[in-house]
Amino acid sequence: MSGFLDAVLDRATLQSDVAAMQSGTRRLVGQALLDWAGCAVAGVDLRSSKIATAFAVEQGAAPRASLVGSPVLTSVAAAAFVNGIVSHALDFDDANLLMPGHPGVVLFPPLIALAEAERRSGKSLVKAYLFGIEVASRIGRWLAPGHYAQGFHATGTVGTFAAAAACASMMGADRGSLKHALGLAATQASGLIGLFGTDAKHLHAGNAAMHGYQAAWLACQGFTARDDALECRQGFADTHAGSRDAGAALADWAWGHAVHQTLFKYHAACYGTHAVLDCAGQVRTDPRFDVQRIRSIEIDVGEECVRTCDIQDPRTEAQAKFSLRFNAVVGLIGWPTGDLATYSAEVCAKPEVIDLQKDVWVRFVPGRPLTQADIRVTDDQGQVFSRSADTSIPASDLDHQAERLLAKFHGLTTCRLSGPERGALAALSQDIDRLDDVGYLAALLRRARVHTSN
Repeated sequence: MSGFLDAVLDRATLQSDVAAMQSGTRRLVGQALLDWAGCAVAGVDLRSSKIATAFAVEQGAAPRASLVGSPVLTSVAAAAFVNGIVSHALDFDDANLLMPGHPGVVLFPPLIALAEAERRSGKSLVKAYLFGIEVASRIGRWLAPGHYAQGFHATGTVGTFAAAAACASMMGADRGSLKHALGLAATQASGLIGLFGTDAKHLHAGNAAMHGYQAAWLACQGFTARDDALECRQGFADTHAGSRDAGAALADWAWGHAVHQTLFKYHAACYGTHAVLDCAGQVRTDPRFDVQRIRSIEIDVGEECVRTCDIQDPRTEAQAKFSLRFNAVVGLIGWPTGDLATYSAEVCAKPEVIDLQKDVWVRFVPGRPLTQADIRVTDDQGQVFSRSADTSIPASDLDHQAERLLAKFHGLTTCRLSGPERGALAALSQDIDRLDDVGYLAALLRRARVHTSN
């Protein structure tokens, strides 16, 4: 493993060093930070977020790092844990199919906390973020497809490697310490797809952020692990169904750096439902379409969706986000799927939603990616509305993407921050590489208002 891991680290170092000098890449990291910040601020009111915050406060720790939506300062590890949970609680955060998982919620929480505690610059955060996502993407490709197919949630598992590599990079770890950090991450990485639709999924992000930081800190202090922990007998690949595709892991990315494969969500649901939602939106644009006349809804999606987003009778907000049937129905009815209120127990219980879900038939197609879907809607006159969608392609127009992300950010944060606070947080996030002290950004995140009535 040592030779393989060295090759991964060599490629990740080179790719990240080059990417850090490119204005477009730095801008993309700023957009990812903006999106993460919006999701984190909006997520402070959820039950899992409040419980995690209360847990961190109850533990007590040296006041070094900020919790989103709390005046309390805590340890770097506790801040990474809580802010990872808070920012993933809505499941509205970014995705990267190379991991495959959610990079922002495992990288920004520990890096912001560490940078705040050590008064690091935004430039150091950007560099560490690029290194972390590159390492994670190559390990993710090495493990795929067996790892995810076996039921391991890569945000929790591969995300721990991402956080460990990024934090070790920010700490200035040498090559030996970095490999030990990844070994320590390997023995802590966890996350089960079978728990999707519950608060446990949020825990995956929090644990990955915290354990990655912990692994890096311990390794930099001399704590040891095997440097072949991923590939050794009874190591990570052996025990976590890793496919060990070294060719895929070490290949040149056509786009230059893994961060360019970042995908942003504009529907507040599992990314596996987004292609179906896009299909439903296309159907609604047909002037002949009348939702009242629907008789059947047939959906073809990738086989992987059966493990991630096939909750058939959703009753809660979390379950609705992982239900293809629910999302197909609300998409065809025209409920705004970028509005958090759409994903609620109240909408799940609406008679029109329940009745129409009975007419949805889902077929899982072996070999098809999770990001591709076909939909065929047939009405009572025999008219068929067929559409296809593929949500695997990142935006190429960063100006347009910035407009969409800013609109999403303001929609998520309006009731949590004042106008000046929102403007300042948006500006700092998008220009993070020019910030001398990340603590300024962390201080703004503390100001998010939590409703005490929930």
